[in-house]
Amino acid sequence: MSYKILKVYDHVLQDRRLLTLREKYLISYIWSWQEQDRCCFASDEFLASLLCCDHPTLYKLLTDLRSRRILKINHSSGQARMIAIIVGNETPGCPEDFDIFSNTEF
Repeated sequence: MSYKILKVYDHVLQDRRLLTLREKYLISYIWSWQEQDRCCFASDEFLASLLCCDHPTLYKLLTDLRSRRILKINHSSGQARMIAIIVGNETPGCPEDFDIFSNTEF
C-alpha cells in the first residue's frame, strides 16, 4: 500500500475560479514549485497518477485551466513542457527558452 501527501494552500482552496478539487490539487502542486522559484515539468503520467485520473481527464483539465487563463503551458525544444500559474498579469516560472537539460539544479 502506498499514499501521497499533497499540500493544499489556503489561497488555492478559496480561489473561486477553481471549480473542482482536482483543479485545486493540481494548482497547489504547481504552486509549490513556483513558491520555490522553480519550474514544474511534471509529465502527464505523473500528474494523472497524482490526481487519480486517466490521461483524457488530465488533458481536459489542463486545457480547461489554460483556456480560463489560470495556467500557462510552454513547450521548450524537444518534449519538455513547463506549466505555470498565471498570477495577475505575470506568469512566474521559467523563461520561454529555458532548457531543463542545461540546468544543474535538477
